[in-house]
Order: sequence, then structure tokens, then C-alpha cells
Amino acid sequence: MTREIRTLIDLSDIQGVEIECQNPKCRAKVMLPITSQLPRNDYRCSQCNCDWFGSSYDARTGQAFAAAVNQINEFMLRVAHLTSKERSDIHVPIRLHIGTTLIDGVSADRASDSKV
Repeated sequence: MTREIRTLIDLSDIQGVEIECQNPKCRAKVMLPITSQLPRNDYRCSQCNCDWFGSSYDARTGQAFAAAVNQINEFMLRVAHLTSKERSDIHVPIRLHIGTTLIDGVSADRASDSKV
């Protein structure tokens, strides 16, 4: 017998993006609502000043910036736009498929609830 477990989430279920500092002594988290934007120069932890993203220098503006911040902001804008209530051109659910690790045929996130 084959058993498949799939985890799907609707785009409308995405409420925000979480960023967690990887400094073991800090582990601060920031939750950004999907309708907000990460400031362009916000590429360090506000608690411990640890770099969250690699940055580059923009000679035109004279400021450092992180390309990943721009990409996160673009992602959030696109998800917000795709799930906007004003949209009348999308007639099907759009879901993201979330990867699941299986342990002996049981989803890892459900293994603790199951007797295998």
C-alpha cells in the first residue's frame, strides 16, 4: 500500500514573512505582514546587529542595500496582489505545495502524534 501526504496552502493563507536571526545568542524574530515592506536598508538584526543578508553598495545613491530585501518585498507584493479581493480574473484556488519529509511512511510533523 502506498500512502501520500501532501501539504498545500492557499496563497490567501499567507499572512506574512518571518525572519529569524541565526545568531545563537540572539534568535530575534521579525514578522512582516504580507501588506508591509521590509525597509530597503534593513539587512541587519535590530537586536544584535548581525548581518541577515549580504549587502552591496549603490554608488548612485551612496547607500548599502541587500538584493534579497528587494526580492522579499517583491514576493510579498505579488502574493498580496494575487490574493487581492479586487481581482476578478482568477477563478481557481492557487496553492503552494509544501515539502514534507516522511519517516517510515508517516509525515515528520505528524510522527509524534502517531504510533508507528
